[in-house]
Amino acid sequence: MRIYCIGLGVRSGDLSVRAAKLLYGCGRIVLRTARTECSAALEGFDCVSLDGIYDTAADFDSLAEVLAERVLELAEGADFCAYCVPGSGVDDTSVAALFGKVKNRKDVEIIPAAGASASALAAYAPQLSYQSLSAYDVKPGAVNTRLPLVIYELDNPLLAGEVKLVLSELYGDGAEVYIDGKRKALNEID
Repeated sequence: MRIYCIGLGVRSGDLSVRAAKLLYGCGRIVLRTARTECSAALEGFDCVSLDGIYDTAADFDSLAEVLAERVLELAEGADFCAYCVPGSGVDDTSVAALFGKVKNRKDVEIIPAAGASASALAAYAPQLSYQSLSAYDVKPGAVNTRLPLVIYELDNPLLAGEVKLVLSELYGDGAEVYIDGKRKALNEID
């Protein structure tokens, strides 16, 4: 069994040619979530979506582990399995959990795509150095305030409020932020 963790990118056209070729040879295609724009790249493929797991996971910390376990179950019996995730595939927590669960790390390979960080920076300006954090990891000691910060996985209002409080503490309420390519002051964000 070999599992290819395929980054789908951010938008529907971000799938790499290499990833598309691999999908045609996979016996099983597992999609972390069909609730993203980038999942449109898999139209026409027979995919198993793991969206239902989001509704039943106890919390975000256990979600990655449960997703990884389900991918391993679904990959059983297939020579090649694709696990398709939004973003690059490199910074996905469920992919990291999957690497931790396999007996031989060579059984899992990441086929990366441009992730949310690269897409966000492209809308702002090229950066040679920056910090990229999951919204779940934004805490005062984790943020390097000397570098531009890209935050991804900001996927619910409660978490957004917590992140905004941390950013206000670190940068001040008037700090300049970019959301979906639009510049705003931190205190202007709802």
